[in-house]
Amino acid sequence: GAAEHVVELCRQRGLTPRFQLGNHDYENEYVRFVTHEFDADVFAENSRRLCEHWRMPGIEYVFDIGGVRFLSLSIDYIWRLEEGGRGVVSDAQADWLIEQLNHDGPIVIFHHIPFALPTLTPRLQQICDGKLVCISEDDNGRRVREAVAHNSNVLGVFTGHAHLRSEDPLGQTWQFMNGP
Repeated sequence: GAAEHVVELCRQRGLTPRFQLGNHDYENEYVRFVTHEFDADVFAENSRRLCEHWRMPGIEYVFDIGGVRFLSLSIDYIWRLEEGGRGVVSDAQADWLIEQLNHDGPIVIFHHIPFALPTLTPRLQQICDGKLVCISEDDNGRRVREAVAHNSNVLGVFTGHAHLRSEDPLGQTWQFMNGP
C-alpha cells in the first residue's frame, strides 16, 4: 500500500522512513468494526508487529537530525459509545516525554491524538456529535500539554486523528493537525 511505497521511495533516496501509529493501525477488524473498545492485548501484539514491520524502535521513540530532536509518542485511544473517544497518556509516557523535553535544541513532537485546545474543541465537538476526541484532560494529559506548551524549544506538535485540518496555538508553540 501507500506506506510500502513511502518505504521504497525512502530506500531509493537513502532516507530512513519514520512512522507514527494511529488508533486504527493497531486495531484488528473485530475491535474496529464491532466493539470499538481499546483492547490492551490486541494493542500490544499488533503494535509489536507494526514496529517490527516498519523497523521502528518502538511505539515511542526519539531521533535527532541536524540538532533537531524529533519525538514520537503513541497514545492509547479509548472509545466508549456513550462518551466518545479520548487519548490516555500513561505515567511512563508522560515521564518519558517530559524527560525528552530537556533537550537543549529545537524539538518537534508527533502524536496521533490531539490536545484539547480552546480553538479546536468547538470544531471537534461539532463534527463528532458533541463528543471530544482528544487527549484526556486528566493529570497526565494536562501535565504533558503544559510541559509542551511552556517549552520554548518546541517548534511544533503534529497530530492527526480527527480528519480535520487545523492549526491551533499551544502556549509558546502550535499544534498542527493534518487531515486523514
